Amino acid sequence: MHVDVLINNKDFNKYTASAIKFWTKKKKRKFNQTDLILYAALFIVLLFSLLSNDLSLNWFDFLSGFAAGTILLLMVFNEQKKILEPKENGFVFGPTVYEFTDEGISIKKDNSESFTRWDTVENVFNAKEYFYIFVDHNLAYIIPKRTFLSQEKLNEFQSLLNQFIPGKVLNK
Repeated sequence: MHVDVLINNKDFNKYTASAIKFWTKKKKRKFNQTDLILYAALFIVLLFSLLSNDLSLNWFDFLSGFAAGTILLLMVFNEQKKILEPKENGFVFGPTVYEFTDEGISIKKDNSESFTRWDTVENVFNAKEYFYIFVDHNLAYIIPKRTFLSQEKLNEFQSLLNQFIPGKVLNK
C-alpha cells in the first residue's frame, strides 16, 4: 500500500502530546511535565524565601520569588521545546512517501530513504486523527488519517496494520 503524507508543525505538536499521554498510560506513570514545572517553581520560591536578607518569610518575598521562578522556568521550557522541534526540511516535516509491503515499511523523503521491518514496530497508536507507528519508545511515524481519501482506504490501512503487527495496534 502506497501512502503519501505531508507532516506539518501542528501534526508534530499533536504527536508529541499524544505520545506523552500514550506512554504515560502505558508505563502507568503519573508524573508529567506540568508536575515538574510546579515542583521546580515551588523549590525556587522556597529558595528565594530562605535566601532573603533576614531569613524570614513574608508575602512580598514569596510572591516575587514565585513569579521570578515561574518566569525563569517558562523561559527554559520554551527554549528546550525549540531545541527539540524538528528542522523544517528534516526527517519529520515535509512530504513523505510510505510504502507498506509484506516485508515492512519503506520511507522515502526528498533527503533520505529508510526501511523498517515489521518486527521492529513496537506499537501502533490509533488516535482520533492519526496513526502513530512507534519504532522506538520515543519515535513514531506519523500518518494523518486525512491522508486517506475514503473510509474504504482508511479501513484497508487498519487491516494492513492488524495483519502485519497483530496485537500491537492500540486504539485511543
